[in-house]
Amino acid sequence: MKEVHAIPICYCGFSAPLRTLWSNSNPGRRFFRCRNYGGRRRFCFFTWFDNPTSPRARVVIV
Repeated sequence: MKEVHAIPICYCGFSAPLRTLWSNSNPGRRFFRCRNYGGRRRFCFFTWFDNPTSPRARVVIV
């Protein structure tokens, strides 16, 4: 089944597409983030899409 969701628009006017994080602390966790997030513009959009990864899932996924 295909997942459908709306892509939020950031305060700076850019879309904030859904991305997947592959760090050891949050493998497979998804989030919406503006392409300018983390730069000089601190007001840019970021929000988690799903729940935190469980400790067991972190071991299995990595």
